Amino acid sequence: MRITSLQNNRIKNVVKLRQRRQRDAQRLTVVEGGREIVRALQHDVVPLEAFFCPELISGKEAETAVSRLRQLAQTQSTRLY
Repeated sequence: MRITSLQNNRIKNVVKLRQRRQRDAQRLTVVEGGREIVRALQHDVVPLEAFFCPELISGKEAETAVSRLRQLAQTQSTRLY
């Protein structure tokens, strides 16, 4: 699914998660960046949702992260945007 608006409710929720109160209330966190995503995936963290912009993917770590996220989207409950 492609998101094209900053008014999208999913994007708004990710922005809310910048606040600790929101992360605690929702029991969610945000992992940003190719290296951090790869590290989380190596520790068997399965994301509920993943957001990325294909045009901005650069570097081996980011490509590895996106490849693994795509695999998870096919086999588990990770939703890609």
